[in-house]
Amino acid sequence: MQAVLVCDGERCAMLVFWKQGLVFLSVPKTGTTAWEEALAPYASIAVLDPPDLKHAPLYRYNRFFRPMFEKVGQGNPVETLAVVREPVSWLGSWYRFRRRPFMQGKKNATFDISFDELSCFYMVLLELILMICTQQQNHNRHSKHTCIIIVALTMPCSR
Repeated sequence: MQAVLVCDGERCAMLVFWKQGLVFLSVPKTGTTAWEEALAPYASIAVLDPPDLKHAPLYRYNRFFRPMFEKVGQGNPVETLAVVREPVSWLGSWYRFRRRPFMQGKKNATFDISFDELSCFYMVLLELILMICTQQQNHNRHSKHTCIIIVALTMPCSR
């Protein structure tokens, strides 16, 4: 099976290259559209919808996709690949995206919040995620999966 179209503007996909043993995760706002458009014709599977599967983070991939691939792949390893964008640039892109007119009235719009406020909120959120992840790692020391979070935002926050 060949994927013919992966990206048409906002619609990108997780790409699976079965013979090569590689899964290219689709991370929003990281500039992967060009990669996905170029590589789509070579992918065995392109997950376009629903968004929760299309933009599956590694933990969701590990929960839903990896077990299926391991079962049908008879033990052949499948590696994962994801693009990571510089954090302040990534957050700024989301901030500007959520200020567009079509976001008016939506809960996750950023019309009523400054970029500094959003950045501070995001850093607190990352601290909580890191704390939870660390607790999970300490609880399950034999986990096959590693949790790595790098907090690179350096803006001062008053809490």
